Amino acid sequence: VYTEAWLRGIGCIPLHNKMEDAATAEISRSQVWQWLHHGRSAEYEHGEKKAITKPWVLEILDAAVARHVTTTSPHKFELAADIVGKSLTSDSFEDFLTLPCYPHITSFA
Repeated sequence: VYTEAWLRGIGCIPLHNKMEDAATAEISRSQVWQWLHHGRSAEYEHGEKKAITKPWVLEILDAAVARHVTTTSPHKFELAADIVGKSLTSDSFEDFLTLPCYPHITSFA
């Protein structure tokens, strides 16, 4: 959600009764990337574990986008999901989430 707002030129958004910015998105992104690339598992409340895999990360991302897509800017959600998905599943860690976003906010296309 934050990356979509950032692509529209909004640097801070209300999320869960707090104002969130790039720092929050960076922490989340780096944690998921680390979990994925170091073979971690997610544990459910009832004790079942599931390996964190690229397909599962992308499935969760797609579900999040589906919950937030609006009729006013669906292309920004799709673009944000593409950028975040590539960043999360890349073999190398991108220095900052906003770097691959810059070309999309500095052009008129």
